[in-house]
Amino acid sequence: MWSIWCRFCIDVGADPLLQCLADPVPLLQVFALRYRRGIISASGAPTKKRQVEEALRSVGQALAALGLPDPRFGRFSSFLDFRLKRQLAGYQRLDPPPQRVKPIPLPVLRFAVDAASRRLSPLAEALSDLIVLAFFYLLRPGSMPTLLLQKPPRFVYKMSISSVVPKS
Repeated sequence: MWSIWCRFCIDVGADPLLQCLADPVPLLQVFALRYRRGIISASGAPTKKRQVEEALRSVGQALAALGLPDPRFGRFSSFLDFRLKRQLAGYQRLDPPPQRVKPIPLPVLRFAVDAASRRLSPLAEALSDLIVLAFFYLLRPGSMPTLLLQKPPRFVYKMSISSVVPKS
């Protein structure tokens, strides 16, 4: 990250150590904006708020390791500068929400299997097996969206009871 920061400073004609600036925050804001847009990011692609925050943190910690004050924080303060905080909050509002999958709790799964085994019904056992299969399928949240985006296959395998029930 330090090399990206140095290239950015050379591009804008600023000192990478920020010694000649009374207020380094506007320079950090421009750095954050260019990094967010992907102009200077390592991948060359636009980034999210988290990556911008990590880039700013990396620069600040590198300067602090050299014995200089961390430019992200206000003078005599341990809090992030108000302007950077507002900029990062704006990025967070623009980013899409994270896609989290909430699996069912394991005790619910155990309860379903136990209830099916107590009923001694083939239908109840089949339903509990289906619940267990669905649970383990849901542990792979990335599979379904990619499957939905793909074109449907030419040959569709139709599942029937004989596909599931073992032959005796």
